[in-house]
Amino acid sequence: MTNLITNDEHHLWRLLNRIGVLIEKYEADFFTKTTITKGQFKILITMAIIAETKKSPIILTDLIPSLDCTLVSISSIIERMEKNGLVKKLKDLPDKRSVHLIMTPKGKKMLNSTISDNTQIIKDILNVLSESELELFISLASKVKNRLDELYFGKLVSESDLIKSDVTTQIINKLSKRD
Repeated sequence: MTNLITNDEHHLWRLLNRIGVLIEKYEADFFTKTTITKGQFKILITMAIIAETKKSPIILTDLIPSLDCTLVSISSIIERMEKNGLVKKLKDLPDKRSVHLIMTPKGKKMLNSTISDNTQIIKDILNVLSESELELFISLASKVKNRLDELYFGKLVSESDLIKSDVTTQIINKLSKRD
């Protein structure tokens, strides 16, 4: 096994890194123009998706698989969101240690006012790809992501561990249509 890389491997690595950086910058610029942070938006959209799919109270640990954050990070964002009136924490009556999360009307309004502009970011970036190119890109990117899962986690993080993307897309599109 050689440690040498090809020009194509190096070029692709640089492209993937640059894509990640540019997406982060594009989103950061977008969220400087909104009244919520990117972290708050991600939590609100994840809560909306979980509420739609789970049909039972949301607990803090429900958010971890979809957000790629630690429990401590999510907890601190939730604390600020609660202070801002975006979410409410309710103690579970049977199990006092368990806390349920509920999106407040203010949180729903904030999510609804941000979602369609946020989905436009995705459209703006990916509209350069045809449908077949998009499918191929998804397939290839999934292979790379799966390899990263194996290297980082020692296992694949399957789609079933996360919320299915087709379900997520339906919910995001439904939220985007609200006025």
